[in-house]
Amino acid sequence: MQEKRFNPPPAPSTPREAIWREIEELIAGERAIVQRLDALLSRMGYPSVVTPTPAPAPGPVIIPPPSSTTFTLLPNRHAFMTGQKDVATAGKAEQLDGMPIPNGYTLIIIAKPGNTDNIYISGDQSGVSDTLRRFDALQPGLAVSLHVDNLSAVWVDAAVSGEGISWLVEV
Repeated sequence: MQEKRFNPPPAPSTPREAIWREIEELIAGERAIVQRLDALLSRMGYPSVVTPTPAPAPGPVIIPPPSSTTFTLLPNRHAFMTGQKDVATAGKAEQLDGMPIPNGYTLIIIAKPGNTDNIYISGDQSGVSDTLRRFDALQPGLAVSLHVDNLSAVWVDAAVSGEGISWLVEV
């Protein structure tokens, strides 16, 4: 009678381990290529510039806590201002009125919820009509926050005449 043979099951693995193994294999392959290039260059008379370094062991990335010099806490402000801007003619960008924004404070722009189509914003008048340079796009009710030093840094256009944005900033 013939003896039955069973193949042992593969070693237990998790999807994370499989990814790390692939990464280690890629690094080993790249290291081998670099060593071959280094050997070739040394035969041609160039000094060796590559020293192999061991790959870091896989594991969690530890991000140190921020130092106190990294962030500046801003004091609470006593007031905020709001405004609105409607675009008279779709396709013709309009600039927000000039008003300084304190350093470190955010301008929030929201496409009016009653709009029927998109709002486009950019940092200059020609950028609003350029589909590659404008922020494409704020649908009705959606907002974006910007760190700019003046409201006039923002140009607005609408897909539909008479539609626009509301804005909010601390002062």
